[in-house]
Amino acid sequence: MLEEAAGPEKVASLDMRFLGMFIFDALVTSPRQRILVRKDLPNTAAAKTAYLEQATDFIFKAILTLSRQPECGP
Repeated sequence: MLEEAAGPEKVASLDMRFLGMFIFDALVTSPRQRILVRKDLPNTAAAKTAYLEQATDFIFKAILTLSRQPECGP
């Protein structure tokens, strides 16, 4: 899915495995850790929804910002 979204011109320059693991950690591992271990995120549907909305919004804004940056030269 990530490769399809990036398009063929970007796939070679991106580390898809790292990107996939990063997104998984941000959307799954981190909130689970905060709920079960750190106990600083309530285990409620509302709290989980708010977290996911905030996290996905941040990720999408970061990707959009980075996609507008000129490619770094050698």
